[in-house]
Amino acid sequence: MNNVFDILDAYRKTIRGIQYEFMESHHRSITVQRRHNKALGSALHFLRNNTAQLMEMESLYNGIETLMNQSLYTPTRLLARSSVGCTELLTCQSASRTDYAFYYNEAKFRTFRHETTLFVVIDVLVTARYLNARFQIYDLITMLLQTPNREDYYSLLATDITTVGFSSHADHLIQVTGHRRLPDGYVWSSSDVSLTIVDRNRPTCVRALIVGNLAEIKATCRYTIHKYPYSRSVTQLQGNMFLLTNISEFHMNRPNSNNTGNELSTVHLTKEQSIYTFDCHCFTIHADEIRIVPDLRHCEDIDIFNMSTFHYPINITYLSEYFTADQLSSLEVDTLLNDTVEADLPDSTIVDKLLDEKFSIEEKTAFDMEMVINSTKTSADVYDNLAN
Repeated sequence: MNNVFDILDAYRKTIRGIQYEFMESHHRSITVQRRHNKALGSALHFLRNNTAQLMEMESLYNGIETLMNQSLYTPTRLLARSSVGCTELLTCQSASRTDYAFYYNEAKFRTFRHETTLFVVIDVLVTARYLNARFQIYDLITMLLQTPNREDYYSLLATDITTVGFSSHADHLIQVTGHRRLPDGYVWSSSDVSLTIVDRNRPTCVRALIVGNLAEIKATCRYTIHKYPYSRSVTQLQGNMFLLTNISEFHMNRPNSNNTGNELSTVHLTKEQSIYTFDCHCFTIHADEIRIVPDLRHCEDIDIFNMSTFHYPINITYLSEYFTADQLSSLEVDTLLNDTVEADLPDSTIVDKLLDEKFSIEEKTAFDMEMVINSTKTSADVYDNLAN
């Protein structure tokens, strides 16, 4: 019996020892796991801090590189805060550009550092409030028009204005004269010598051109009379409509009616001036030695197989001196005729007496239209009808 109890006691001690070893092993594994977790946490913390530092270094590098390339690199909220502060300081002036894209892309700036602060000084465009408006820019294209009673003379707008700026919110207009180039960019300096700011409330040539008042145009811009020959030219009126002056013939290479090939069409012109709308599907168009390139944006306006007819311009400026407004009420500035209409107007008396002599001496001589017509009216009957 004693041997049995000894054996049981030995088993109990053995089992207790195994349990102790199992608990110690489990405790050691927990300790090792904790150490592994701690080491992994330290590594992740290091990587996070290192990544943040790398991002800051990259941002600093990009910022320095951007500043060296003369590009603004600053948060939008700071730029907005500075813009509001600048606006509050202005009284009778205002910032002409308030869109942030302009300052990021085009505005000039300078930078300097004081200790840990970087200062960015931006050039803000400031102008008088009455000048702060968006203008529509129009190019003025002058074209010669044959006088109705003499084929060897033509009239031409006498102004040297080439570009007009108009805004419905401004009480002034902008004009550019001569061969001066337009300023670059979307913001023009008011001190630019090529620009002239004109009062919109006073009668001027630039205002007459914008309003489209023929009487005011004739009074302020004036028209001149020139002697033949006409300069050979092709003037684009709108879309694919062109004014042909002193052109003898033009050639068009375009698809045939079956759309199976190309055909060459030649048209001979007999009039000094004519208006023609070209097919934008033509491969080549030549008016004498001048090559015409059609505007592909207006292809849908023209039937590819439709041969457009000729039209003729009306010298409404000249005719308005001989006919009343009621008689010309049906004629607009852009009115075209399907056929030429002869106007039985009196011969210009001053032409016979003076113009031929002056033009023979100086080829570039030009006479004021009003002077020529007024002299004619004093020595000839004025017709009151457009019919022959």
